[in-house]
Amino acid sequence: MFFSAEAAIAGDIVIIGNKYLAESSLKKQDLRDIFLGKKTGWSDNKKIIFVIQENPTVTVQFLKNYVHKSATQYASYWKEKVFTGKGTPPKSFSSDKDLIEFVARTEGAIGYVSSVNGLDTVKTLRIE
Repeated sequence: MFFSAEAAIAGDIVIIGNKYLAESSLKKQDLRDIFLGKKTGWSDNKKIIFVIQENPTVTVQFLKNYVHKSATQYASYWKEKVFTGKGTPPKSFSSDKDLIEFVARTEGAIGYVSSVNGLDTVKTLRIE
């Protein structure tokens, strides 16, 4: 089932996933764990591929609302993960359009955008 984009908005942030994701909603803690690289698989055992925005306004708001880190803290977190060999930072995109296109064509992908426009090729996820 697809939820309306309005249901997924939290302060102008829309959480999107590949339209074939088994999930239609996520708990806030699961979303946080995904973007920290702690949750790596979906309920159907498909690999989670999470991507972020290069747009600082959108990213700062997403990180504050869901990951509970500043942009600097998030960057430091991933630098440490890479340095210790415990993780690979998420791929980033310069626009909503590019991120949506990636999520639409990549099985298991999840990301966030700042607009409800152009979401017909992806699934909007409700955050509980």
